[in-house]
Amino acid sequence: MFKRSLHLIYVLLVLISGASVLAQDSRPHTGTLIKDTVRGGLGELTIINDNHNLDALVMLTSPDKVPQISVFIRSGELLKISGIADGTYDVYFKLGNKWDGSSAKFTENGGHYRLDRSLVFETTRTSTSHTIKTGYTTWTVALEEAVPDANIAARKVAVSEDEFPI
Repeated sequence: MFKRSLHLIYVLLVLISGASVLAQDSRPHTGTLIKDTVRGGLGELTIINDNHNLDALVMLTSPDKVPQISVFIRSGELLKISGIADGTYDVYFKLGNKWDGSSAKFTENGGHYRLDRSLVFETTRTSTSHTIKTGYTTWTVALEEAVPDANIAARKVAVSEDEFPI
C-alpha cells in the first residue's frame, strides 16, 4: 500500500512539473493580437523581427502613447498588419523570452524600445476622367535594423520600462 501511494505521488509530481514546463514554454504565434482598435483603413505595416533570439511585442500607439494595436511576433519572423486607419502612430516594442500572457510581459526581458519618429498613414484618392485611384501608405520596419532599406524612416531608441506604454 505504501509503495502504491508513493508511486501515485511520484506520478502526480511528474504531471504537475510537466504542465508547468509546458506553461512556461508556450508562447503566442506570430500575429497574435493583444489589442486591436484602429482597423478600418487601408494602411499596411510590415514588421520584421530580425532578432533571432528574442520574441517581440510590438505596439502602434497614438501620439499620446495610448496603444491602438499590440501584436506578438516570434523571433526571426515577420508580420504584415493591414487595415490601419489614417493617422499618426508611434511604434514601441519590447523584446524578450518566456512570455507571460496573464501579465502581458516577458519574464526574461531583452529591453524596451521605440522608433525615433512617428509613422503617418494616409489614404489618397485621385480621379481622372474615367477612373478613381486610391493610394495608401505602406511601411516596413525591421526591429534590429538588419534588413537593408527597411528602416529608411526610423531607428530604434531604448526607453525605460516606465516610458513604455501599458
